[in-house]
Amino acid sequence: MMSYELVAGTGDLRLAEELIRAGVVGNPERTAADQPDALPWLAFVPGKTAQVLACVETGWTEAVDGTGQPIAPVKLVYLPYSDATVGLPTCQSLSTAVHGLRWSGVDQPPADLTGDGRIVLDLAPGAVDTLIAAVAHCGFEWAATVAAVLLDGGTVAIVAAIDQFPGPDERIVALDAVFALLPYWYRTALSAATWTSPRAAHAIRLSFTSRAGSEQTEVGWRVPVPEPQLRTQDAVAYLEELCIAARDPEIGTAGVVRHLAERRQPPADSPQSHALNDLREVRLAEMVHHEVNRGYGHPLRVDNVLARGWQLLDGVKRRDFTCFLLDRAGRPDELGVQAVDVLRRRWVPDMLDILLERTRTALSARDLALVRRHLDEVHRLAPPSSGTADQLFQRLLARDRGADPAVLLDLLFDPPDGIDAQAPGVARALLRWPDLYCRYLERLLRSDAARIVGHLTGLERAASGDVPGWFRPFIAVAQGDMNRARPEDRDSLVQIWPEAGGTLLEIAELRGVTNRMFGFVWPALVRSVGLSLARTGSAPPVPTFIPLNGRDTAKADLLNLLILGAMPALALSPAEPPADYLDGLRVGWSDAAFADHRASRVRPLVDIIGGEPGPARVAKLCAVGNAIDDDRVTAAITDALADEVARARPRWLNLSVEWARRIANLGRLRHFWPLYQLAGLTRIDGTDITALAGTVRQAAARGAGLDEILPMLATWLARQLNAGTPESIVRDMVSEISRPEPPISQLGHQIGIAILQGRAGPELANAFGRVIETDVRNANVFSQLRAAATAPPQHHAPAVRTTDRISPPPAVVRAPKVVHPAAAPGAPGDSRINRALAGVRKHNPFKKRQS
Repeated sequence: MMSYELVAGTGDLRLAEELIRAGVVGNPERTAADQPDALPWLAFVPGKTAQVLACVETGWTEAVDGTGQPIAPVKLVYLPYSDATVGLPTCQSLSTAVHGLRWSGVDQPPADLTGDGRIVLDLAPGAVDTLIAAVAHCGFEWAATVAAVLLDGGTVAIVAAIDQFPGPDERIVALDAVFALLPYWYRTALSAATWTSPRAAHAIRLSFTSRAGSEQTEVGWRVPVPEPQLRTQDAVAYLEELCIAARDPEIGTAGVVRHLAERRQPPADSPQSHALNDLREVRLAEMVHHEVNRGYGHPLRVDNVLARGWQLLDGVKRRDFTCFLLDRAGRPDELGVQAVDVLRRRWVPDMLDILLERTRTALSARDLALVRRHLDEVHRLAPPSSGTADQLFQRLLARDRGADPAVLLDLLFDPPDGIDAQAPGVARALLRWPDLYCRYLERLLRSDAARIVGHLTGLERAASGDVPGWFRPFIAVAQGDMNRARPEDRDSLVQIWPEAGGTLLEIAELRGVTNRMFGFVWPALVRSVGLSLARTGSAPPVPTFIPLNGRDTAKADLLNLLILGAMPALALSPAEPPADYLDGLRVGWSDAAFADHRASRVRPLVDIIGGEPGPARVAKLCAVGNAIDDDRVTAAITDALADEVARARPRWLNLSVEWARRIANLGRLRHFWPLYQLAGLTRIDGTDITALAGTVRQAAARGAGLDEILPMLATWLARQLNAGTPESIVRDMVSEISRPEPPISQLGHQIGIAILQGRAGPELANAFGRVIETDVRNANVFSQLRAAATAPPQHHAPAVRTTDRISPPPAVVRAPKVVHPAAAPGAPGDSRINRALAGVRKHNPFKKRQS
């Protein structure tokens, strides 16, 4: 390489050639890997024509050039010093990053070059800690002596016996140890290498080699170094200051390294004196820091330290000096005035971070007065119009999710000077902290409810419309527009703030949009009411005077069922409620929000459907039971309907087949199902007399009374006679009922007597009388029947079920209309009966009221 010029590359070719020639320090030859001069060699060189830090690697390959000579490639990577001051690359991190590059070939650039010929270096973090460890590894005195020699302008050759020569990685650590005890900017003035040939001329100032040259200071590897013969006073003083600072318990080696690593700005001239001054500042900063910590610090002494550069201080000193000045600034004396002056002159944005931590500490302690004091300090001491107090408050809202919301709420409702609680930044911070915001809104409702709507719309505007889903229900209610929020948004709000339902309802009432928004708010209200009941055993009732639609009226009733154990709207309904009410009842009861309350509200729900026993209560029970798809509700209503059926005369037989079957399945009323079937059959003119009589016998056998059987039978017979059927049908019916004991059984005897006595109406009595007068074959039996019918009442034959009274028939027998999809289990197997039951229309007893 040394006999050739650089003809291709990326970047500044002149600078590249300068750096390569500075970093190649001998003719590379193949050498055993365990030899001190084994390749690769690494050199760390600064630029002369440009401020850069470079790493030059000289290696070996098996490749040959066109003349057959072996190729010893030299790889160069350099970065501008302005970039280096950000990442603080060390010899270790720079060499690691260079070794990690993928090169396309022996004479090709790295594989990951950008379009402008650059490469991204992956520099390991923790540069200062790495340097502290390097000094500890090599020994402070050894590294300090070498650093002083370099500061003195000398060139250092590090030598060792062949069998004790350190490996390449340890050599790099040694270079870093020396650099660590010089200001960081000194890397722009010094070159170092892991190997230099004693036979080659070079300008490397610090390197490992086999023997020192005539102009070099030889230093043994990791052996005590004799006191150097330093030529300049600056170098002598520098070594003394290094040793003093390292022995200082307040500073130590780590403090020296950290301090020097912060010195990154190269001086224009006199590097030795500037390096000495930089080093001495560590003791000034430490002395002043010591004074501050011992309680006798002075603002002007701190000012001297700050004047040398905020960036030169470590984090601990920055914090302690700032807090010292803030504390002194609160004093009403000369020191307080000086502290205020220093803060205003030396204010830097980083101080806000320190103030933030002070304020957060006070916030964690729930010390509202101290939090206010810190915020006032920022407003008073920061540069005017900087908005620093606002920034601090907004950062508190953004970060301190674990803080006591009560303190922050006090600040929001009564902000200190310099803080705009309505600023967009505060709005955004509140929207990122839903728990705090919900508490804020609740407090605003109690303290200034008239402002709530304007606040909500203003908050949305301050956030430029970019609001989270949980906030949208508040906007929807404030604007009376449920399209502004989705059910998922409401559910998200309830998940964050379970008590949100009551607040949403309050806002709706303030806006006068409760009737419009009640359905949207209802699931949240259920959750809120449930929590209130669980915690206190009570909750405010939902107003019933709101003009809600039927669906929402039902949901309001369900809420009051939770709160009061009452459903005002349902209780006021005289009979079957309107269809939209029932639909709302169905939707509300099955809503997931109501799930936890269903089991405990079944019995109160059924008990609420009160009123006098009769058609209205039965219709209401059936309507509610049909609307709510819940087995527990169905069972409770079935039980209530069975009570109604048991005490009613005649039985309530105008029920749907589903309810009738449920009542029959209870087993409490054995005779109910045959009576229900009989009611269905007697409504059909074409019913077979055999099936009808069989159902009568079954009902009587299960305990049905004559007063329940006769009216239905009389209705059917009268209708047949009116249709022109021969009068003998009455006799035939009595005879068919008497099977298998024709012409008449005890049951037939009772029914025949009742008909002859006119208890089924005069028309049937006369028709039956005429028929049996002409019945010669059964004359004896029927004459006995006639005689019994005319006997005094006390001689009447007992009814089949002696517990039932035989009451007079109604003046008019009317057959109610009811839907019967099919005969229930246990009914006669006549398919005509099943088809006939399925064809009857449903009767709505409250249709007229609803219309």
